[in-house]
Amino acid sequence: DLGHGHPERAPADPRVREAMSKAINRQLITDTIFGGNARPWGVNSSPVTPGYLDLPPDPYDPAEAQTLLDAAGWGEGFETEIWAPDGYLGTEEKQAIQADWRQIGIDATLVNVEFVTWIEDLTNRTRGGVTWMSIGSDYFDPSGYTHFEFTDAVYGTNSDPWFDEQANLLLSAPTDEERIAAWSRILERHHEERIAMTLWAVDSFLLAGSNVADWKRVQGIFVPHNMEWVKLNEHV
Repeated sequence: DLGHGHPERAPADPRVREAMSKAINRQLITDTIFGGNARPWGVNSSPVTPGYLDLPPDPYDPAEAQTLLDAAGWGEGFETEIWAPDGYLGTEEKQAIQADWRQIGIDATLVNVEFVTWIEDLTNRTRGGVTWMSIGSDYFDPSGYTHFEFTDAVYGTNSDPWFDEQANLLLSAPTDEERIAAWSRILERHHEERIAMTLWAVDSFLLAGSNVADWKRVQGIFVPHNMEWVKLNEHV
């Protein structure tokens, strides 16, 4: 069941996920809103993480996005939500995505919630739509990414047994080669099926000193930003 007649279930169709991803102008957003301090990114991993695969982000192609929606039976668009905790990333990025999706008939409402409510909604799967995730470069071991994003062990809402199997390999496989291979398989499937939609990566931050004049750019902090499809309990 790909959710026809139920807009909250439209992203169950991988063609819809691909359309929503290709409708986003990542390059324009990173060049303007981030001032060049971010770059379009294709996978939910840092390059220094063992098993990382250099897979490209989806190109900006609203015409192809519309074709994919038409093929999936959602050519007239649908309504959804972009929801995130108050103060979690900037409003401008979400507004830019909202405007890009509007071009292909997807009407996304921006919803800010308290952080505690966000965690509860993710854990209990009581709110549909898409939500925002950022994964820090402190996850040098791929198991941190996997359990955080690709299973329902922490914040993720992905309950696919295949990802659980791969996550278990990351924790218990007897050799590093087997663990790295499991992470590569996860990234390949994430990229192909857009399990979560990787947007861009921020690899420099500004740290403030005692006054504004002391702001300094700090390199080496790598944070991929993602939008995650939230699956409701009743539709799992």
